[in-house]
Amino acid sequence: MSEISSVLDWGPGSCWTSAMICDGRDVHIVDISNDVIDVALGIIPDATAYLIDDVSSFKAVSDALEDERIDLLIAFSVIYHFPSLEYFHAIADLWKRISPKYIVIKTMMSHGDSWERSSYKVYEESVNYIRGLLLSEDDLCDALKGYSMIFSHNDETTPGLFGKINKLHGLENIPAHMSKLYVFKKISN
Repeated sequence: MSEISSVLDWGPGSCWTSAMICDGRDVHIVDISNDVIDVALGIIPDATAYLIDDVSSFKAVSDALEDERIDLLIAFSVIYHFPSLEYFHAIADLWKRISPKYIVIKTMMSHGDSWERSSYKVYEESVNYIRGLLLSEDDLCDALKGYSMIFSHNDETTPGLFGKINKLHGLENIPAHMSKLYVFKKISN
């Protein structure tokens, strides 16, 4: 961790991940919710916060982050909230432009092909932890070309409170999946 001086937490939630590693580091947080950003800034008041709430703010945040030197990007328990594979690809393209040394991802992964909800209305009204997207490992790695997976771990736990409610794993029309942790390292040119 000594080579990590700056961290970007994409979708920080309660900001617990950044809080564990922020000591002496420059922390940036990105979210689509002002409420989440307020919680995160309550935990790490010196963090630089970016709100993405529409296409123009996505462009502004993209431009601002490309000017920063980010060593570590973390996305814990956020990708499965994305509404579509297309949305994930737009975010992954931005991550590659930001060009962190490392990307650490924890998300729910499909055992087969990538899966997305067919209806935004269903996505919006979903009460389970999988709001929109399950990636396949192939799709995740393809989206992060220029990075090498240096670590992966199957995690039997489910993020958040829903991990205590086993029946959610058997929801109708959602493929088999599991929580996985990945570490990617940028390939040197």
